[in-house]
Amino acid sequence: MSLLMKTRPTLSSIDLWSGFGVITITTTAAALALPFIEVGGLPDGAVITRAVAMLKWRAIMETTDNPVSLQGNQEIQVEMSVGGTWTDAIYLLNQQLAVVALCKEFGDVLIGSQDIKDQVPGNGEFIDFQWLNARVYDGEIELQDLQTGVRIWFTA
Repeated sequence: MSLLMKTRPTLSSIDLWSGFGVITITTTAAALALPFIEVGGLPDGAVITRAVAMLKWRAIMETTDNPVSLQGNQEIQVEMSVGGTWTDAIYLLNQQLAVVALCKEFGDVLIGSQDIKDQVPGNGEFIDFQWLNARVYDGEIELQDLQTGVRIWFTA
């Protein structure tokens, strides 16, 4: 009697990061373009099972002598550069990112919970990012050395 061994695909992950950028969020709501990512490093035949967006910055600075925080709920969105649609990836809440007047604080990393695998293209293609409805109360904040990222889980 022979036993057949059934093998399961191996689940792997890869983190991809953009170059660096700086954004300024003011009291006027705007859709701010964020650094894009070029996809690379996925093995031939990879099947993406899940992907999430990431956002990090080295420092956050209030520049107008006012305590400040986000005004209203906001979203970081992603879109496959060719043939994609803007998709919510990270949710930001009213009064998040609070900073006191003329303060510079160390940065942070936000990791989304929304599955964005439908917006992940193949190697050599791009994912665009935007901060939708970016707006703060009574001041201005600058996020320095900002990067976007994507964590991709796949089977090969």
